[in-house]
Amino acid sequence: MPNAATITLKKRPGGGSHEAVKTRRAGEVPGVIYGEGVGSRNFSIPAGALKKLMRTSGKSSLFDVRLDNEDKTVKAILQDWQNDPVSGQPVHIDLYQVRMDKVLHTKIPLHFTDASLAVKDLGGTLVKQLNELEIECLPAELIHSLEVSIEPLKTFVDHIKVKDLKLPAGIKSKLDPETIVLSVSAPRSEAELAALSGEVKADVSAIEVLTEKKEKVEGEGEGEKEGKTGTPPVEKK
Repeated sequence: MPNAATITLKKRPGGGSHEAVKTRRAGEVPGVIYGEGVGSRNFSIPAGALKKLMRTSGKSSLFDVRLDNEDKTVKAILQDWQNDPVSGQPVHIDLYQVRMDKVLHTKIPLHFTDASLAVKDLGGTLVKQLNELEIECLPAELIHSLEVSIEPLKTFVDHIKVKDLKLPAGIKSKLDPETIVLSVSAPRSEAELAALSGEVKADVSAIEVLTEKKEKVEGEGEGEKEGKTGTPPVEKK
């Protein structure tokens, strides 16, 4: 469903790196909006407003946007963004302007609910093969996320596959229906744990032996160097 919020974007002249740096110093994030049949336009958005948008919409919600130099409001989704590798803060954003009459290809997050007997009573571990689902639909049919109950996982041989997901009308998955979404792995037996423990001890012992050999060789080398140091004897004529 479309997001009710309207985001106002500030038109940004040019798209060079110098202009982008100035924008970030002013507390805003540079971006570009583009779409089928429309030209790309550069804009900036306050960093706080962008963080809120990313938190509430992600890549799976429609929202209304309007550039401050344009009269009309258009529908868009978050197409992509880049974060600073050090601070983790967003430094650039791409918006995709959608057409309501064109099929949209995107991904929606999966939210897992309820409890699994295989985990709760049998001590298994939930294995998530997918955290999001590739879909296609008309923009008006887009949902923010899909809830998936893990209750059907009662034993270690049970699986939840793409074909088991309950998608709303108008939304189709782009994945193979037999793709596994969730399963539960059995806990390791005492014999397996003992074998793993033995392997770890063997690895540690090997490391210790190699370390001792290295220290011994280095010590011998230092001794040889010490024996060769000093002023060589001078022969008297």
